[in-house]
Amino acid sequence: MIGPTSAANPGGRACSVGGTTPPGEPCGSNADCQAGSMCVNTGVDLCMEFCADDGACNAPGGQCLITLVDSAQQTVPDAVLCSLNCDPITNTGCSAGGCALGQEEVSMDLFTLCQGAGAGTQGAACVDNGDCAGGFGCFGAAPDQQCLKYCGVNPSKGVCSGGTFCTGFTTPVILGAQEYGVCQ
Repeated sequence: MIGPTSAANPGGRACSVGGTTPPGEPCGSNADCQAGSMCVNTGVDLCMEFCADDGACNAPGGQCLITLVDSAQQTVPDAVLCSLNCDPITNTGCSAGGCALGQEEVSMDLFTLCQGAGAGTQGAACVDNGDCAGGFGCFGAAPDQQCLKYCGVNPSKGVCSGGTFCTGFTTPVILGAQEYGVCQ
């Protein structure tokens, strides 16, 4: 487990007995999570599994790319976690919160992540995905961002309602075999 950085623990690492909560399930502290995972807040507290490469994560949405930072906002070396594999179109695979698409800033790899979910549905103003209900993401340029429902362009998946249609992105967003879009 990764613990707080201190003079006695400069790397921020500490060993502890694993709990019984598996990765992807809600937790209250690191002591709840099974060995090899830790409790992380992504808008909701979930056990997340340590990894060395993408092969250790559940595909297609699980990617080995979530880095940890210490109290000085420094990246903790060799401490990387799997994102959680979930389906943003059906909002399944998250036992708490909502499923959203994410993109790693350097490699531009796509992944899915369970995070806190707000109340915003189609067309609601938002600042980030956490403002939107499960199955919706926050899209657009500030200050005109809005919650839009996820849908599948190819293959077709999900239902758009209220006169909206599933529209793909200018640069196709493909994760696994699914091309994603939003209802507009």
